[in-house]
Amino acid sequence: MSPDPDRIVIVGGPKVGKSTLAAKFALEGYEIKATDDLVKPREPGGHSIEWSQLSDEVATWYSRPGRWVVEGVAAPRALRKWLRSHSTGTPCDLLLIGSHPREKLKKRGQITMTAAVKLVLSEILPELRARGVTVGSF
Repeated sequence: MSPDPDRIVIVGGPKVGKSTLAAKFALEGYEIKATDDLVKPREPGGHSIEWSQLSDEVATWYSRPGRWVVEGVAAPRALRKWLRSHSTGTPCDLLLIGSHPREKLKKRGQITMTAAVKLVLSEILPELRARGVTVGSF
């Protein structure tokens, strides 16, 4: 891998600084794609996008050429889907994992989401490494 990777994925639970780190890459000319941008607020009687649909869409982002960063809590599930649908190749050059929230998680959903991210990462990290993806932390 080159010292300056083209395709970067930033993952972690809520409040670990994913968006903040992505903003730093934006200053270096990377296109930023945030999984949270796909989640629409619920309207009375309405529905937000389903998690499965969200990760399906994000998985398509990993096949795009260019110099980009994908960040968000849905990114690990999308990586898992991409790996399952591609027997070879890499979805990204660099995977950066944040594991320390910058503030105390107060909502049950945040704690549950953190656990889900860790679970999915434990399933896919061996395959990502075997395919040549560099894995780091922040």
